[in-house]
Amino acid sequence: MTMGSESTSFPPRPDAVPRPRAAARHPPSTIRELLHASVRAYPAAPAILAPDREPLSFGGLGRQLDETAEVLARGGFGRGSRIAVALPEGPEYAVAALAVCCCATCAPLSLDLDEEGLHALIVSMRIDALIARENEDSAAVRAARRAGAAIIRLRASVEGPAGTSSLVVPPGRSPVASEPPGIDDIAMVTHTSGTTAAPKIVPHTHRRIAEAARTRAELGQVTCRDRSLLLTPLSNVTSFRRVLLPLLALGGSAVCVARFDPDRFLDWLEAIRPTYYMASAARQMAILEAFRRRSRPVKHSLRFAHSGGANLPASVQIELERALGVPVIQSYGMNETGVIAQAPLPPERAPPGSVGRPTNVDIAIADETGGPVGADELGEIIVRGPEIFEGYENNPAANALAFRDGWFRTGDLGRIDRAGFLFLSGRIKDVINRGGVKVPPGEVEDALALHPEVAQIAAFALPHPTLGEDLAAAVVLRPGATVDEEGLRNFAHARLAAFKVPTRIMILSEMPRGSFEKVRRDQLARIAAVELQHDFVQPRDEFESAVARIFAEVLGVDRVGAFDNFFQLGGDSLRAMSALARMESIFSVTIGVEALFLKPTAAALAVAIREAEPRRPGNGPPMLTRAARPGTT
Repeated sequence: MTMGSESTSFPPRPDAVPRPRAAARHPPSTIRELLHASVRAYPAAPAILAPDREPLSFGGLGRQLDETAEVLARGGFGRGSRIAVALPEGPEYAVAALAVCCCATCAPLSLDLDEEGLHALIVSMRIDALIARENEDSAAVRAARRAGAAIIRLRASVEGPAGTSSLVVPPGRSPVASEPPGIDDIAMVTHTSGTTAAPKIVPHTHRRIAEAARTRAELGQVTCRDRSLLLTPLSNVTSFRRVLLPLLALGGSAVCVARFDPDRFLDWLEAIRPTYYMASAARQMAILEAFRRRSRPVKHSLRFAHSGGANLPASVQIELERALGVPVIQSYGMNETGVIAQAPLPPERAPPGSVGRPTNVDIAIADETGGPVGADELGEIIVRGPEIFEGYENNPAANALAFRDGWFRTGDLGRIDRAGFLFLSGRIKDVINRGGVKVPPGEVEDALALHPEVAQIAAFALPHPTLGEDLAAAVVLRPGATVDEEGLRNFAHARLAAFKVPTRIMILSEMPRGSFEKVRRDQLARIAAVELQHDFVQPRDEFESAVARIFAEVLGVDRVGAFDNFFQLGGDSLRAMSALARMESIFSVTIGVEALFLKPTAAALAVAIREAEPRRPGNGPPMLTRAARPGTT
C-alpha cells in the first residue's frame, strides 16, 4: 500500500512539528508592492549587480519595472497575460522576470530544455508570449512559434547598468490598461522537473510568494546591508522565493552571474564580497573541489552559505564549512511548497546532515497506513501551511494523489529526531525494493559519500530477474582518485548491512542531471545497462572454473564467465547460501556469506578461496587433501 492511501487519514495537527513563532504571517502584499517599497526607501542603493558591470540601483530597477509594464500594456499584454522568459542566465533574466511578475504572470523557462520539451510546457502553461533575446532563433523561440505565442524581443543595454534592457513587442494586439495584479493573482507559473513523468504545472500567487520571501528573510536574518551571490538557475522559482525577492524586499543587493564556474566563484567572493550565497548540493561539491585546487587562502565577507535542492552529505558539509570558515546551512523545499525546513543560523546549529526545522509550515511523518510515526522513525514527509500551493493546474488526477485531509504529500522519505530536526532519505519512488527488502538510496549515498575519493554518489535500482530490483550505485571520483569498484564496495560494506551494499558500482565522469540539477536515476539505469556489460571471458584456471560451474548450476544458466556477476545473473540471498555451501564443501574452507556479496564474480571469489584458511578437521566436512583441490598438484 502506498503511504497515505485514500482509505486512511493523515495525523491531526497535534502530531505535527509546530511552526516556529518567528515565522508569523505577514500582511498580504504583491511582488510589485514589495519591490517598490525598497525603491522608495533606497533609491540610490545597488539592487542588481553582475561581474564587470555597473550596478543597477533601486531607482533604476523601479524605472525598469514601470517601463516594462507600459511597453507590454501598449502591446496588448497585462494583468492575467502569461509571458514566458527564456533568456540566458544573468542580470537581464532576473530583471525581466521580476518586471513581468509586477504586471502580468511570469513563466521562467530554462534554455537547457529541448524544443519538444519547451513546446509541451508552453502549451500546458497556456503561454501568450515569450521573451527572448533579439535576433535569436533558439529552441524556445521555435517552440513558442509552433504554439502560437507572440515573440517579444529583449535588447540588452550592454553599456548600461546590469539588467537594463528594452523590449520590442510585435504588432497585432490592442493595447490594454496597465493594471497592477492583486494579491491572489498568479504571479508565476512553473513546472515540476518531470524526470519520471510528464511535468505538472504549479501556479504561485503573489500572496504566497510574498509570504515565502518574508519568511526567508527572517530565517536568514537578512538586512539592507546584505549582498547575495545567486548560484541557482533563475529558471527555478527557488531563486526568486529564497534569494532574489527576500533580499530586494529589504534593500539588499543580488549578484547575478552568466554561468556557474566554481573557480571563478572563489574570485567573485574576493572581488564582489557577498555576505551569503545559495547553491545546489551538486554545485556546493564543485565549490569544495575548487577550494582543494586553490593554493592560497580565499578572503571573503560571507557570514553563511546556503545549500538546497538536494541533501548535502554530512561529510561534504563539514569539509566545506572548514574551507569557508562559516556555517553551511541546509534547507528543504519543493516547487509546490516553498521552503519546508531550514537549519538555524548560529549560535544554534543543526546536526550534520539535517535540513533543519520547520519554517512556516506544519510537518508530520506518515507511515504506510497514513498514520503518524514516532521520533526518528522513517516515513513520508507531509506538510501544510500558508506557503503550500493549492493544486496543480488542470490536473485533478494529480491533485487527488497529492492532497489528503488538507496535507500535501511530498513523496519524500524522512525522519524527525526528538529535537525536531528533519533528515531526508530520498524519494519514495526511488526506494529500491530488493526482493521485498526496501533500501532508501539516501542511506547508501551517505555511507559512500564518506569515502575521501568520492565526489558525487547516487544509488539507484537495476532490474533483477528474481528480486525484481537490485541495488546499484554510480559515483564521480575526485581528481587523482585510485579507488576501484571493489574498493568502494568494501568501503560500503564496512558501514552498511550486507543487503544495502550495491551489487554494482559504476564510475562515471559526470552525473546525468535534469533541468533542476536533480540526478536522473532513470538515466543511470540505462547507462548501467551499457556500462556494466562486458565480453564473455572464459574462466582462466581450475578455481575460477569450479566457481563458475557452481554459479551456473545454482542459477540454472548455461554458462558463467570469469567476470559475470552472480547477482546480475539472477542470484539472491537464498541462491547465494546454496552456492557458498557447495564451495565450502568442495574447497574445504569457510568462506562466509559476506564474501559472495563483496566478490560476486568467479574471478574475485576464486582469489578469496585461495586466500582462505583451510577448515580444520572436526570443524565441518572433512578437509580435502591439497592434491584433491582444484588448481593444485
